[in-house]
Amino acid sequence: MVTAWVSAPGRGKPGVAGSNPVGPTIIGKNGACGKTDLRLSNKGEMMATKKEEKEIDIFQSDLVPKHEILSGEDKAELLKNLNVAPKQLPRISEEDPVVKILQAKRGDVIKITRDSLSAKEYLYYRIVV
Repeated sequence: MVTAWVSAPGRGKPGVAGSNPVGPTIIGKNGACGKTDLRLSNKGEMMATKKEEKEIDIFQSDLVPKHEILSGEDKAELLKNLNVAPKQLPRISEEDPVVKILQAKRGDVIKITRDSLSAKEYLYYRIVV
């Protein structure tokens, strides 16, 4: 959510056209309105225009570990070996950027391979919720 202090020149009615500060004005909720640019029009009105979203390959970053979706067979074997139910696995949201890129669905298990100084490689599993 973005909050901006708005003041409008003119007649004195807050929120319409007044010389008094209107106060905090909610511009948009994160994700609901998308990314926006805010600007003032020639009449002193607050205008919002939608920004173009850039596609970025987040897997090119060294900070993002390798992610892969387990097959149904691998998922069953993992749950059996760990002796856990799917609801006991750590969760990852369907809204997570990595989940969206992988096109994982609710109930899929994602295997995350992280680098480790002591173990060389560390495996972590999350279920998409």
